Formats: sequence, C-alpha cells, structure tokens
Amino acid sequence: MIVKSIDYFFKNFLGKDLGLPEKMKNLSDQPLSTLKSALKELKNRDYYDYESNSPYYRVFTSIYEKKEAIVFFNSKNR
Repeated sequence: MIVKSIDYFFKNFLGKDLGLPEKMKNLSDQPLSTLKSALKELKNRDYYDYESNSPYYRVFTSIYEKKEAIVFFNSKNR
C-alpha cells in the first residue's frame, strides 16, 4: 500500500509522475521480490526510505485511505 500511497500523493498533490512501472502499482498480485524492488526504487530516488524509521509512511497512507473524500472535495471546490 505504501507504493500506491506515495504514487497517489506525488501525482495528485505535486503533479509529478514517478514513472513507476504498472507492475509496481499492483503489488498485491506480485511476488515479494517485486515489492522489494519497488521500495528500493523509491529509496534510490530519495522519495521514501523503507529502511529508516520514518513516520512519513503514515502521511502517505492516510492521504491514500482518504482519496475518495479528497476527490469529492476537489470536485466541489472547482
């Protein structure tokens, strides 16, 4: 979920496409090695270091969990 959350945050709030391959966005269907590869890619790009004890993952996942509400409010705000 963290990879999807980070991708969602960057696309919708910063207008930046991380360019992650589609297979990295559907990690629930992928082997564990693909998940590790996605996390390493995010670490190499200095977006998210999965090895540190950073609380940022909570921010990304919280926003992603509320994405329906965010979309709704954005549509009413325009």
